[in-house]
Amino acid sequence: MTALLSLAILVLIAYLGSLLYRKINIDSIWLKGVVYSGVFYIILGYLIGPKALRLVTESVFHELNILFSLVLGWSGFLTGLQLSFKGLKRFPGKYYTQVSIIFTIVLVLLSTTLWISDRYLINLPFSLQAIIMFAVIGSISSPIMLGVLMKDQQIPGKMAYRLQFNSAYDNVLGVLAGGMVFIAGTAFYWHGEESMLKGLQMLFPYGVVGAAIFMYSYIYENMKTGQEKFLLFISLLIITIGIAYKFSQSILFFSFLFGFGLANSKIPSRQLYRDIQELEKPLYILLLIFTGINLKLYSEPAILIFAVVFIVFRLIIKYVSESTVYIVSEKDQTIPHTIGIAGIGIGGLALAMALDYLIIYNTQTASIILFIIVVSLVPNDLLSIVYIKKALTKRKKLNR
Repeated sequence: MTALLSLAILVLIAYLGSLLYRKINIDSIWLKGVVYSGVFYIILGYLIGPKALRLVTESVFHELNILFSLVLGWSGFLTGLQLSFKGLKRFPGKYYTQVSIIFTIVLVLLSTTLWISDRYLINLPFSLQAIIMFAVIGSISSPIMLGVLMKDQQIPGKMAYRLQFNSAYDNVLGVLAGGMVFIAGTAFYWHGEESMLKGLQMLFPYGVVGAAIFMYSYIYENMKTGQEKFLLFISLLIITIGIAYKFSQSILFFSFLFGFGLANSKIPSRQLYRDIQELEKPLYILLLIFTGINLKLYSEPAILIFAVVFIVFRLIIKYVSESTVYIVSEKDQTIPHTIGIAGIGIGGLALAMALDYLIIYNTQTASIILFIIVVSLVPNDLLSIVYIKKALTKRKKLNR
């Protein structure tokens, strides 16, 4: 199959999948959790990929790499585009403090747990950088699962507001922390090798992103049609993605910086966000299919044990850290201290971060991380959605 035909099929699947997402109306809470996790699209991607039916061969897959990199860049860009300084002022400072503390606690404890488990129990070929990146991915939540919960379970206003904020902000922290992991890895690799020249090379990609932001802001006013503006945006986003890939940096992080820069420039970024948001669902489907195509299955006991360690300890650490922070900071008891369980869902950004790491480093450990994240997808999402339903049912009974 040619690259062009494969691309046409993938785009068609993404389009049909996005229509299906809009029309899904499932009563069973269990089936809803499985469907909205996106695991069926991941399975589809695996089946059509080079490891199964080979409808997308290895050579075709490499030719389509720019498309998949654009999907990752889109995720990072949308995250950054929603982060304007004016918008940040709308939320109380304690919200940022709480989520930052929780994210830091989860990251540190999960990194420590995974490192100890790997070093003294499992002994897989994980570097410290891989362990930290794995923990960063595990520290974020799923906005999609929270969206499903809020749509169907009638979550009270203040609780819904806080859940949305927590998920959105810890996603931002995840992209930033992931970018720092890439930067630290590059700095360590270049240590002692013409450090001044290498340091300048590290700064060069940031200059390109800054130039892309300036160019879009400068040219934007002189463009008359929306099509021209969109094509300019796409071309600059591809340049940003390409420069990140060339210098072995996080595609998500650099596209996030591009989006963040435009959000705080003089252009009407809200209009840009509305224009491109229509493509969000088809691109999300492509991300899931891309995950399946990249997925390598493992049956080694050590890897499966490591997956169980990740799932169990991630749940415990998130539960304890969020409960503790709410108990200390929320004296009025308006938010259940156990509500953090709702945030254990694993969504598209976690998959995007795992793919980002795999694309740049292409190592066995990166492949294992992606496998474990996919394995964790359904149990975490199911537990998240079932827990919220039970918590709300209990809450309604108490209020009667």
